[in-house]
Amino acid sequence: TYEVANVDSITFSKVENPAPDNHEYVDLGLSVKWATCNIGASSPSDFGKYFAWGELCPKSKYTWETYKLSRGAANLITKYFVGVDDKTELEPCDDIATYAWGDEWRMPTKEECIELLNRCSWSFQNNGYKVVGPNGNSIFLPTTGVYYNSHTVSQSDQCSYWTKTLDNSAPQQAHILSCKPGLNHKDVGSTDRCLGCPIRPVCP
Repeated sequence: TYEVANVDSITFSKVENPAPDNHEYVDLGLSVKWATCNIGASSPSDFGKYFAWGELCPKSKYTWETYKLSRGAANLITKYFVGVDDKTELEPCDDIATYAWGDEWRMPTKEECIELLNRCSWSFQNNGYKVVGPNGNSIFLPTTGVYYNSHTVSQSDQCSYWTKTLDNSAPQQAHILSCKPGLNHKDVGSTDRCLGCPIRPVCP
């Protein structure tokens, strides 16, 4: 049985504003500070917008045919691919957090998401996770699901957030922070880059 809480009533301690565009972060006592909301969201419980990995605009359909960093198929990727450019992390020009919020912000790396999992306390509360850092401060991550084709999948029971890190073992995929409360499962896995996932930015 999950504990249910009013998400929008959660008080975030020591919320700060590092940039002139009024996007707030919370210092959890980790190597980076985490934004309080997803890109495109108006509150911590709002899903925000969905993006394919390395794309800068949301869209109505998420498939390989519509993926801007390929020529219509998983084996025709044009950037961030072994034998094409051998890059393993998104550059700022392809990072929606930097593009939308400014130079202080970026998408988290795989390692930073692993740190968030391993060093924080996670509890499921009203369609999302309250994540409490080692210093007692907290953020909320709603269960957003994944956008596939023209609809969301597992929106009510899965968190899926892009990292900026490519999966080197399967470069048609990128790493995601994945949490499934019904299965008590949390890890940093990977999924196809053409799918739509929300973004929770970080800053120094």
